[in-house]
Amino acid sequence: MKNQPIEICGVKVQPGERLTLALPTPEIYTCAPLHIPMHVIHGKKTGPKVLICATLYGDEANGIDIVHRLLESQLLKNISGTVICIPVMNVYGLINHSRFLPDGHDLADNFPGSEKGSFASRLAHLFTSEVINLMTHCINIRSGSSHIYKLPQVYFHPEDEVATHLASCFGAPVIRPSNEKTGFFYSEQGMPKCPTLIFEAGEAHRTDEYSIKIGIKGIIRVVKELQMVRLKAKPQEKSFVEAKKTVWLHSPGSGIFQLNKRIGKTIKKGEQIGVVADPFGSSKKYNLIASESGILSSATTYPHVFEGQRLIELALSAETQENLIEVPSIEPNIIDY
Repeated sequence: MKNQPIEICGVKVQPGERLTLALPTPEIYTCAPLHIPMHVIHGKKTGPKVLICATLYGDEANGIDIVHRLLESQLLKNISGTVICIPVMNVYGLINHSRFLPDGHDLADNFPGSEKGSFASRLAHLFTSEVINLMTHCINIRSGSSHIYKLPQVYFHPEDEVATHLASCFGAPVIRPSNEKTGFFYSEQGMPKCPTLIFEAGEAHRTDEYSIKIGIKGIIRVVKELQMVRLKAKPQEKSFVEAKKTVWLHSPGSGIFQLNKRIGKTIKKGEQIGVVADPFGSSKKYNLIASESGILSSATTYPHVFEGQRLIELALSAETQENLIEVPSIEPNIIDY
């Protein structure tokens, strides 16, 4: 069926058009205007409207690369439906290498926003009213926080059957149901405005090729599942683990931390995962022991640690067999990517 024109930010986009628009945002205190570029690909045929956005926090880099490569892909040239790509949602944070906006607030915590609220709330309202309310599906790309490497994983709302199905199609090593009322995709009622996935991988301030490739392939699988694109070959199915809950392991002492296991490996209860050693060369050491069995899903990449600091995250699942998922060949601790 032939598509209809769509109006975004006061601009009418015709079927078959591909435009780059600039979403005007609140000025900074120097009265300098800022705009958020977004790419609109409006197919000739009707179909879902999918938002693919990244850099909700200004210190994230993986999502920018993922969106750029998707825009260069030939697959999006003949789509059914509409794709809106926003490489950088938090331009202010990107300029300052910060997770926060100029008013010190977190953009993710202010959705759906308010026209008369704080700086962050007004920006969230702008996104919601001009873009998100038009969408039928959303994919948000994120990175781990500073010095925390995240195994690629997808979050979804467990009560949303469509999002649950798409999460299993994505192909990330770990998928995680989340009931938290956080991020731009939750409405005031605590449920997503539309089926939404959060893809989180790697760490802040760094790009990670493994995470980028997983993200690109996963998004292509999702738009294929939504029948927006046609692929010459059926995407290869990937094994994944659904994490029912996660636990963090804290440092038993202060010193230099060395991780002994790779991200993505299956860890058994009682197994040694790493060592915290005395930086001054004495024989004093603290062994980090797994309190539960699970997948090593996150790890600190900063070697200097304090007693009680979070070091390792384990994703717990009903599955217990070894080698459930593909383990990346990277070792993020003290090793250059």
